[in-house]
Order: sequence, then structure tokens, then C-alpha cells
Amino acid sequence: MKIKSIKVDVVKHTLPTSEPIAYGPRGSIVIVRIESDEGIYGIGDAMTHCFYHEAGFSVKTLIEKGLKNLLIGEDPLEIQRLWRKMYLFEMYTRQWGLAINAISAIDTALLDIAGKAWNVPVYKILGGHYHDKIKVYASDLFDFKNPSKTIQLVNKLIERGFTAIKLGYGGFGFNIDESIKMIKDIRDTIGYNVTFMVDGPATLSVPEAIKLGKKLEKYEIFFWEEPLPKDDIEGYIQLSKELELNIAAGEQLQTIYAFKDWIVKRAVDIIQPDVHIAGGLSHCRKIADLAEEWNILLIPHSWSTAINFVAALHLVSSMPNGLFVEYRTTPTVLMNELLKEPIKIENGYAKVPDKAGLGIELNEKVIKEYKID
Repeated sequence: MKIKSIKVDVVKHTLPTSEPIAYGPRGSIVIVRIESDEGIYGIGDAMTHCFYHEAGFSVKTLIEKGLKNLLIGEDPLEIQRLWRKMYLFEMYTRQWGLAINAISAIDTALLDIAGKAWNVPVYKILGGHYHDKIKVYASDLFDFKNPSKTIQLVNKLIERGFTAIKLGYGGFGFNIDESIKMIKDIRDTIGYNVTFMVDGPATLSVPEAIKLGKKLEKYEIFFWEEPLPKDDIEGYIQLSKELELNIAAGEQLQTIYAFKDWIVKRAVDIIQPDVHIAGGLSHCRKIADLAEEWNILLIPHSWSTAINFVAALHLVSSMPNGLFVEYRTTPTVLMNELLKEPIKIENGYAKVPDKAGLGIELNEKVIKEYKID
């Protein structure tokens, strides 16, 4: 089998203007489809959120003008060799940045092809099937401008059957008293049988985060995601030692070489690679192995598209200590309408697709409507 063609589309990732998200509707993602000479195709995507879609078109160029030339005519089943070939090709692919996003999409698509070629779900290629279904946590946004809307939101999520919820940003962390009042009101609403997590604001200093974190401990927060800037590894080491709640980070880290330092130094309690940023699905399985060896919990970040969510399901299914997958409940077409058969959430769990490959088909009408030329 040989790689015959690679198709790359930049697709708008629209968001509702009513949502409390900085800069309003924005961003795009890159969808990659690789076809073999036997008519088997694989799907992957790359995170490229930027206000003017410049990152999406950069990834498209990196693939079409660069990486594509390395892959046409190659055996798509030689996934690890091709990952290394792309990574070592030029200096730009050995740096953090959009080249790794591009490799991430290709890597996931190659795994999808392999699963279809061998007629097995991707989780079997990753190492096995530990979980038929995965508990998901609803992932949404605070609204500190309208706190009552946040309470309405968590009530709706409970009504939908979620037993784990994460809320982030929307003003959280900027004012300690207001932030703690919001957390108290949420706990008073949902009780303590629901797992609750918070996210952001990714801008605090270590002293600020310690001060807020000490107050959060009272409310049994399962983890606090990215309170500090994303690159402040020394700050995260200090914060993790100071607080008696789990600190999580890593959604923007790329490749196992970066994750190694965070894991070995125990910078956080929970590491969070994102499949379509960190290096792809096969590469994230390597990161999961490293985290397991060092007894660090891995919960993948997947607040983006349905492709990314399904990839995370396969990853966690293959992990003996798999716990959660993030499920974006903030509405977006690329999460809710991108697949012909959307993944159903029942009683807070998602069933891992058991069809060959990733087990999904894209809704071409959605891609056609939201594609950017």
C-alpha cells in the first residue's frame, strides 16, 4: 500500500457571539485526509486557532509544499518511521510550532488508515482495549459578567447527565473574592457528588495562584488547569508542592521531548497533551507511557473538534489508568455537526467507537459550508 494523495482544508471554527470568550468568534482548524492507492483514506486534524486564520493556512502550506513531498509513495502503515522522517526533515519541524501541528494531523490520519487496513479500531493499534466507554467531563466557560448564567449552565449540564464538569476563563481568577463566591455558589448548586474542575486564567503569578488555590481547596476541586502561563515550568513545580489540589497543564506542549521535563520533574499532578497539537495520536501514546512510568495521571485536552474528541477516546481507551476525556459543551459546528454520526453522551459516558480506524465519517456538507479558501 502506498500514499496516493493528501487533501488539506482550512475550516472555520465559529463560536457563538454570546459566549464569554476573549475576542469573540474566531479561529479555524485544519482537516487532513490521506488516501492510499487501495482507496483507503484516513482523517486527522490540527489545532490552529488564530483570529485571522493565518495559522491554518500556514499548516496547509507546510503540508502541501513540504511534508506532502516526503509522504507520497510511502507505505502509510509505517507510522513511526514516517513520523521520524517528517520530524527530522528540516530544522523547522524540529522546533515547537505549527510544523508539529501539521505532523499531528498526519500522524492521526495514518493511524486511521492502519485501522481500516487491518480492520481494527485504532485503540487496538495503540496497545489494547481497557475501556469500552469513557467517563467524560463537560467542559464549558464561566460567565462572571452574568453569574446567574453560570448557575443555569451547570444545572443544564447536570440535567444532561454529566457527573463531572470543568468551567474556565470568563473572568475566573482575576478577583479572588468573586472567584471563590462563584465556586461556592456552584458547589451549593451541584453538591459534592459531582466532580468539579476549574481552568485558567493562565496569567497568574505563583503567589497569586497560591493565595487563590488555598481558598479553592475547601471546595474539593479535582484539578485546577493552567493557572500560570503555559511555559512557567518552575512556577508549576512550586505551585504543585504548595497546594493540596491537583494542578494540571500541558495542552500546548509539543512532542515527548517537552513533556519529558514536565513529567520527570513532576511539574504538575496531571499532564494534558492535546492529540492535534502534541504530535498526533501515536505520539501521545508514547507520552502516556512515559507518564505512567512516572505515576503521573494523563487526561488529554480535547476542547476543539469531534475528530480530536474521538482521537482522545481511542487514546484513553488504550490506557490502563485512563480516567476522563474532555467533552466540549460550548456549542460549535465542528464539535456538534462535523461527523455523520456524532458521538452520543449517555449518563456522562461516551462509548469508544469500535469500527475500523477511528470509526468516524465526516459530514462533507459542513466542511463545504465552513471551508476557507
